[in-house]
Amino acid sequence: MNIDIVKAVPIPKRFNERGASVYPFPQMDVGDSVYIDGEAGRLARSVAYQYGRRFGKKFSARRSSGGFRIWRTA
Repeated sequence: MNIDIVKAVPIPKRFNERGASVYPFPQMDVGDSVYIDGEAGRLARSVAYQYGRRFGKKFSARRSSGGFRIWRTA
């Protein structure tokens, strides 16, 4: 197995240019939900749980017609 080392590749930002999350979790109130299509929904589900742990909020996610729906629950 040959693994190449690549130098000077910048790390992508976790946040967009405004300094906010690319997901709307900070703006969500209890009972609000978002739908994220496809495999991006799987990542968004993980990000929601991480965001919730960090900021004391709770989220619930369910697979829904080809993606994921994420609710803010507390």
